[in-house]
Amino acid sequence: MPLEDLADDILLELQAICDVYTVLSVSTANKALRRVALQKQLWLSLLHDLSFHSVLDLPPAEVLKRCSTTELVDHVKRVVVGPASWLPGSFAPAMLHRDMKVDIGIDAVQDLVNIQLLRGGKYVLLRTKQSLNVYELASGRRAWKYAADYGSITWSIDLLPGGKILRVLFLPVHHSGNPDISVQEVDLVSGQSSEIFSLDLVTRLERWMSSILGDFFVFALQPSNPVQMIFLLVNWRAENYVVLNYGGRLYSTAQAVLVPGHIVVTYADGAEPYQQLLAVTSLFMMLC
Repeated sequence: MPLEDLADDILLELQAICDVYTVLSVSTANKALRRVALQKQLWLSLLHDLSFHSVLDLPPAEVLKRCSTTELVDHVKRVVVGPASWLPGSFAPAMLHRDMKVDIGIDAVQDLVNIQLLRGGKYVLLRTKQSLNVYELASGRRAWKYAADYGSITWSIDLLPGGKILRVLFLPVHHSGNPDISVQEVDLVSGQSSEIFSLDLVTRLERWMSSILGDFFVFALQPSNPVQMIFLLVNWRAENYVVLNYGGRLYSTAQAVLVPGHIVVTYADGAEPYQQLLAVTSLFMMLC
């Protein structure tokens, strides 16, 4: 049975549990689905859901009642791309629509070292001198805590699609006395975590260079020769690895990051005019 053959009330119920992108996509399928997708009742429901998840602030109830469906859709667009910037021919830049303040308790910000908003905007990572913490922005709930003195470890993170599972790559600093490299998987809903990979590595690490994505992580080894850029690329699930030596001139200018399907490395050429080079290589050419 084609989707448009369903009764309007069923189509409304189905779209009410979808996200805004899906509803707008359905509205472009044909006239019948567009008629249902642009009903005011549906967009009021979508707006209340976005407000519940702290994505946007709702106007007063009496203002919402007077709004047309088009005005409700525009209210969502303002949050996404800035006031009026979606209009044809508009040169208005995207603008900050709202600020959100979250009370996470005074103990969480004492000795704060850095803060990072995780992809998707639902969680924030706070590094203090004593621990690594992840907080849910909508509720202020601490979803996870890992106790570790500042300077004893460094880390990289990978938030999996869906935004509920976080993988954390922990790298020990060479003077910490803990030689294990580990990957922990964290359930941000329950707060439970487990170690899914561990590697005992004797050599020293370059603490600021690491990245994790999917089944792969990469980190820099601390070279005896400062003109060598040596990285270790690991497939933790398959438990194999490859050593990457890019040569180069200044080790301090090197950096590596993982993107879907590839490793991207930048480094200074070892020959004149010592240009900064960029190398992009398929992960599956090196680690299948």
